[in-house]
Amino acid sequence: MINKKIWDEIILYLLSKEIINDLSYNLWIKDLSVSFKENVIIIKFPSSLSKEKFISSFADIIKKTFYEFNQTNVEFKYIVSEKAKENSEKIIDKKENETQQTSSKVANKEDKTLKSDLFRYDQLQYLNPRYTFDNFVIGKNNQFCAAAALRVAQAPGQHMNPLFIYGGVGLGKTHILQAIANHILINNKNLKIIYMHVEQFIDEFIYSLKNEQINSFRMKFRNADVLLLDDVQYLEQKEASMEMFFHTFNALHQAQKQMVFTCDKPPKDLKDFEDRIRNRMEWGLTVQITPPDYETRIAILQKMCEWEKRTIDEKILHFIAKNVKSSIRELESALIKLIAYCDIYKIDLASLSLELSKDILKDQFKYIEETRIIQIDDIIRKVAETFKVSYYDIK
Repeated sequence: MINKKIWDEIILYLLSKEIINDLSYNLWIKDLSVSFKENVIIIKFPSSLSKEKFISSFADIIKKTFYEFNQTNVEFKYIVSEKAKENSEKIIDKKENETQQTSSKVANKEDKTLKSDLFRYDQLQYLNPRYTFDNFVIGKNNQFCAAAALRVAQAPGQHMNPLFIYGGVGLGKTHILQAIANHILINNKNLKIIYMHVEQFIDEFIYSLKNEQINSFRMKFRNADVLLLDDVQYLEQKEASMEMFFHTFNALHQAQKQMVFTCDKPPKDLKDFEDRIRNRMEWGLTVQITPPDYETRIAILQKMCEWEKRTIDEKILHFIAKNVKSSIRELESALIKLIAYCDIYKIDLASLSLELSKDILKDQFKYIEETRIIQIDDIIRKVAETFKVSYYDIK
């Protein structure tokens, strides 16, 4: 049976692993009213906004961690406080109006906040040093995008502003975005860079409203030299956050500061964005990343092996590339699973057989596409069937 102690241990574990960051914890989880009944966790939320945020960002990972720790499937029951009569966006609008009329006391609070971790420009903790242009495998699917991103990194604010990169899940958008940040950090150390997922932008915005520090939030983002936002599609239907984003965009664009955004769709398909925001997204250059072709998938796997300093049979790499066609993350996941298996069972990865690899990955791949040799007779029969002629007449 679950209880408060187990709940606290799970949350502390997620914080220690940085699966949930301190800002998200303080803003969305810390003050929740939580009770327990057998395997049901009953959570009372102060607003519908906090409920929606918990469901979208934390519920699944907490359930998964509970199961990993206790082999227990938990369920959540959600209750919104009766006091939360206004919808979340109206509350935000109201708070923003109030904070625009704050006194010198609030200004003093903001001066202190500017020195805090929340509104600093050091974004190194969010960057993966592995995500560089050198480690980005270029193929036909991303060649134009990589070239545009490198040009932006070499001369921020001078070309293609904003740069808007879109494509499906797991195709390298985050890699190229962080590669821009890492390149600028090395070559232009005096520039103020902000790199973050757009959900963190929203969290910081709401935090600033909640703590009457909206001017500090504005100063942080509007004084940046480079703004890199990942997954901007999550701004959809968040009217107050979109309004703040709109004014931030205008301020940076007028100051010729570089902006780069990633998204899972082109700007014209962001149906729930205001036209004025959608149009501004298209002011610069819009580029697409598509799924890598077979040769590029092989090159990506080889680059991963090089990074991990591991050797593996080329036949296994070809087998993985053949069965994973749409996502670079799935390629990496399959390779990591083989490496982990060999490490656990003390097997030399270089001597791993193709047959054992297939067995290890059988649950990961929905199907195993075995090679089939097509014979001349197969072709003749197919042609005969298609054109309604006799196999023997063709012969």
